[in-house]
Amino acid sequence: MPNIIGYAGDPEPLKHFGKKEERRGIQIYNLKEGSKYLTTLCPQDWRNKPETLAQVFSTADILIIAPTGNLQEMANIVIAAHLSRKNGFILGDPAMIEQITKGTIVEKYEPITDPIALKEKLLAMESPSDSKTLALVDDVFKVKGIGVVALGFVISGSLKRHQSLKVPQKDLAIEIKSLQLHDQDVEEITAGNRFGASLKNVDETQIDKGDYFSDYEINTGTRVSNIDSLPFLKKRLVEGHQFMIVLSMQDSPFSIGQNITQRPFSSRGEKALIIDKTKEPFIIGSAEVGK
Repeated sequence: MPNIIGYAGDPEPLKHFGKKEERRGIQIYNLKEGSKYLTTLCPQDWRNKPETLAQVFSTADILIIAPTGNLQEMANIVIAAHLSRKNGFILGDPAMIEQITKGTIVEKYEPITDPIALKEKLLAMESPSDSKTLALVDDVFKVKGIGVVALGFVISGSLKRHQSLKVPQKDLAIEIKSLQLHDQDVEEITAGNRFGASLKNVDETQIDKGDYFSDYEINTGTRVSNIDSLPFLKKRLVEGHQFMIVLSMQDSPFSIGQNITQRPFSSRGEKALIIDKTKEPFIIGSAEVGK
């Protein structure tokens, strides 16, 4: 199974991908079938908040694009998928978007028309094997009688109760006090699952959306390099213009030729996406961020 699935397009098939919750503009679908789990992210209202589309596609291990009749909307999605360099599937008729996928990575996506068949295919796929713990935070808050609670996704390895971890962006040490998976108290949560964790030795103001919990050194820095784009979009990547750069759930204002100034980003090797909110398509470039 892929650890995290990113989905955009026709919302109708999402009913087959589990129970829905919404966090900060992203719908999260949690599916459990026997001992197998799928976690699917879908951006909401991304035409007004394009960073949610970038966050989903940058975070996901594999993408699903479900074509609609709105070609302008689909062009945004296809460009974002291409710049993120993620493999994926087309759920529906690929002919609907054929004219805008030519020359992009999406042209090579496997088409599947049946959402249940796609769900079964995803459940049957092997998860990436990595014993190192890496978990991504998408929300944090304080609960009376419990303390600081973080919600997010286990990217690799597993989270364990009483585990000591670091927040690499902050050089901060934390301890997992307790864990919940699908509202059940558990001792461990493995990769690909959504987690709820109560934390020790930390205040809620010290953790932000986009922070990682890890048991190893992860590439963390502010240097932006290897900026890339599609040929017809490169002319929009000009110095002096205010962009937004998104890497997984981390985002910051950004200008070409400069490093990130808001806070360090941690990277597990995925592409950062560059957003220009002034006109469509909104996601116009990719980059690498780190030391």
